[in-house]
Formats: sequence, C-alpha cells, structure tokens
Amino acid sequence: MSKFKPFKLLRTLSFILGLTILALFIYTIINFGFLQNQLEAGLKNQILQYGYISIFLISFLLEGLPQPFVSAIFPFITGVVLGLDFKLLLLITIAGAILSGFIAYAIGIIYGKKIAIKIAGEENYQTYHNLFKKYGKLGMTIIALTPLPYFPILAGVFKMNLGDFIRFAVLPRIIHFLVFAYIASFFI
Repeated sequence: MSKFKPFKLLRTLSFILGLTILALFIYTIINFGFLQNQLEAGLKNQILQYGYISIFLISFLLEGLPQPFVSAIFPFITGVVLGLDFKLLLLITIAGAILSGFIAYAIGIIYGKKIAIKIAGEENYQTYHNLFKKYGKLGMTIIALTPLPYFPILAGVFKMNLGDFIRFAVLPRIIHFLVFAYIASFFI
C-alpha cells in the first residue's frame, strides 16, 4: 500500500488550479467586452432594485470572499454613476467591507490553523507563520492600501492580535476606500 503524500497531492491540485486559472484568463481575454457588460449590467440591476442594501451586501461579499478580480470599491463607483448619495455610499461600502474583514479574521482565528495544517502540514505551517510574524504587518498594510483584494483571514490564521489587525489592516483599508473614492469623484 502506498503512503499518502500530501505534497504530491498539493502539487497536483496546484497544477490543475493553475491550468484552470490560465483557461479562465484566456477565456476572459477573448470575451472581455461581453463579460464586462454582463457584470456591469448585473450589478447595476441589483443596485437599482435594492439600492444601498445591495451596495452593502456586494461590498461585504467582495471583501470577504477570496477572489483576485474586483475590489469592493466597484459597487461604490456603480452606485455613484447611478446617482446614489456619495457620502452615504462611501459609508455603506466601508461598513460592509470592514464587517466582512472582521468576520474573515474571526474565521481565521477559529478554524484557520486546523485547515492550514491539514493542507500544508505542521512544518510548513510553522514556516509560513514565522514569515507572517516577520512581514505580516507590513504585508497586510501594503495589500490593504492597494486596489487588490486582500485576505483578512490570513491575519486570523496566523493569530495577529486584534489591535494589530485594526492598525495594520482595517485602518489602511478604510484609507484605501477614502482615497479611491476621492480619485473616482474626479472621473464620475
């Protein structure tokens, strides 16, 4: 009987995931105009129908679900284009995103280590944990300030204390929304 090799399985799954992402990327490039129109139309319809509640929910989901494509600033911009109140939109977008970040952080605290050890193994988990201890605050701050989606669940997985999470992830994320909303106000 062969011994279970988690790294071989992880490499295989990573390869399959990589091929899938590559295929989706190529599909997206080929159909970019169509996909963009469909996404914009879908979000616009949701926002027109449900207003501020949809802005909150979409911001909450975009910020909390690990996905590499859209920042939670997108529903804010869509709401402004549709004529919703700028300041209220900004407040609701930030509230949805920050609440989502705190929930993801809590999920990471509660379940993250167990799942990470099952996926990567205890030794690799310790290596990643040490890297996060060394660079985690800076990394979380940089990612939180960019339009890239950030993953607050990692702060929970690697047990960043709540005060540091607020200082190095939540506050920079609020600054992110304020800056990008300000920049967007010039173009809308």
